Amino acid sequence: MRIGILTYHDGINHGAFLQVFSSYTELRKMGFNVEVINYKSLKHWFWEYKCFLYTKHIKLLTANVKKILKFKKCQKIMNTSKFTFKNSSVPEYDVLFIGSDEIWNFSVFGINPIYWGKGIKAKKIISYAASFGSLGEKTVLSDEIRILSNNFDNISVRDNNSLKILKNNLPDKPVVKVLDPTFLHDFSGEDKTCKYDNFVLLYTAGMDEEYFKKIYEYAHSIGKKLIAIGYKCNYCDHNIIDIDPFEWLGYFKQADMVITTMFHGTVFSIKYNKEFCVILEPYRVNKIKDMLFELKLDNRILNDNDKDFDKVFLKKIDYELVNKKIEDMVIESRNYIAESLRV
Repeated sequence: MRIGILTYHDGINHGAFLQVFSSYTELRKMGFNVEVINYKSLKHWFWEYKCFLYTKHIKLLTANVKKILKFKKCQKIMNTSKFTFKNSSVPEYDVLFIGSDEIWNFSVFGINPIYWGKGIKAKKIISYAASFGSLGEKTVLSDEIRILSNNFDNISVRDNNSLKILKNNLPDKPVVKVLDPTFLHDFSGEDKTCKYDNFVLLYTAGMDEEYFKKIYEYAHSIGKKLIAIGYKCNYCDHNIIDIDPFEWLGYFKQADMVITTMFHGTVFSIKYNKEFCVILEPYRVNKIKDMLFELKLDNRILNDNDKDFDKVFLKKIDYELVNKKIEDMVIESRNYIAESLRV
């Protein structure tokens, strides 16, 4: 069976890479011929590179260029189709998996019908762990999307907010909630060794200047360095920007504690059983909050105006309970994939 995966696969974003790598690897383990569809809209492609390359800071530009090159090298690990900006150039597959990630969040780039199966040649189309991202549960889907949703043979999402949007707009369609694919894959042996120790890890794309200072002061108050990865952050002992996804994993594995605003920063804190704190920002609340409440980890949340880190870190996580819950959810997610692929 020839399977294609359509998602945000080539963004210079560690979580985005690791989610498609997880889907790709797990499907290959099941014995399928898998290919990642090398498609991106021109608007999305241009915006992404502008974010990384439009800067007057030479050191940051150099680090970002190195980061891009490392990502391109990692992306070659997976079989991909020929790159195209046009959905009409996408190859034909027996089964097409659409997702994971915020492929249905049209607040940024507008509606892209390809992520609803338009123009795709496949005998079966399945969504896996798709998300509407920052769009609220009261979002009204267009008639175009309602019609295109009929392209799907099976639909799954990764958060309750996305589930509610579909239930409200497509009440007759069965929708399942599953785990992000990074929870399905065991990265043991793929995470590269980190040379640092005794540190608090900070993973965020940006926050208030005062917050950076408070995090730095907190890390030093408990005798630890503060290391930021992926993005430049102020008030850090080290900024490690130009790392590939497997180096990025190594920092999570080695960290003593993690502070993050990001969805996959939260996911990998949990996967590596770290004491962590999530600063919940309005844009990412739909993606993160639901997951933490389901795992009974909502006490790891700080609202974006709260800076009392002791309030979070003095409460230790019972990972025996958390891991058992995730194991059960992994089984359910794998069952969804297996049943969706059944002819």
